[in-house]
Amino acid sequence: PPSRQVQPFPPPPDLAWTAAQKQHLLNLLRQRWSNLPAAGDISERDLRNLAAKLSTPKAVRRFAHVQQYTSRHEQRPLTYSDWLDRVLQGFADFNATFLAIRVTPDGDRPQLYDHLLDIARQSHLKLTGHAPTTERCQDLASRLLLALIEDYFYDAPLDRWLWRTARHQVLSELRDPNNDLPVSLDTLVMVDKTPDPVEWYLAHDAIRRAIRKVPHQSYRIVLLLLYLYQMGNSELAAFFGVPIPRVTTWLSRARAALHQTYHDE
Repeated sequence: PPSRQVQPFPPPPDLAWTAAQKQHLLNLLRQRWSNLPAAGDISERDLRNLAAKLSTPKAVRRFAHVQQYTSRHEQRPLTYSDWLDRVLQGFADFNATFLAIRVTPDGDRPQLYDHLLDIARQSHLKLTGHAPTTERCQDLASRLLLALIEDYFYDAPLDRWLWRTARHQVLSELRDPNNDLPVSLDTLVMVDKTPDPVEWYLAHDAIRRAIRKVPHQSYRIVLLLLYLYQMGNSELAAFFGVPIPRVTTWLSRARAALHQTYHDE
């Protein structure tokens, strides 16, 4: 009789999961959970929901990413079962900690809600220098919650993942030249580190006007080369044919002038 072809598990991201593969994953989760020290209660419904989330191309790509990372930093290769153990432990911790109900003057609500609002508020304040409005804070928190549902697989510390995601979301807003967020010059310079900084930088009216108002033409040229073309000190020195210490002095004075004209806007 012809030999039966063994299907890879988990299947590659470009292949849909079969019903048999989904059932195998659910059985694996049940087995792995029974072998782990109990960190919280996971019901059968929880396991089924987790299996549905893990039997997706996005989850398979996440496992491949984590596996590749651990292969560079750990001697023992990460197996799929090892990864499921991490996921289960994180899932149990998440359920026990962040889905706990908190009593508030406005009624009972999950602790996670206040946690997301706090991260949204502090991330916005840190990156823009201004506290967000209530509406903007709630919008950012809701986008964090959506990302949590779609993109978090419980295999990394939740707080670190949430802070990184919130930072990315605020910076994405700042990269939009039509945004109405008040923002510091230092944040604008950080936001400028994008795959296509020239297009974004030129589109940002505030910083473009500030460079134009810098009183010395030589400083304006240095700033344009520094920020638009991402030149470092050594490259600027070679471009102008001067020693690096002189470029360092120019940059210090040019940045000071830019800060002044930007904050006078």
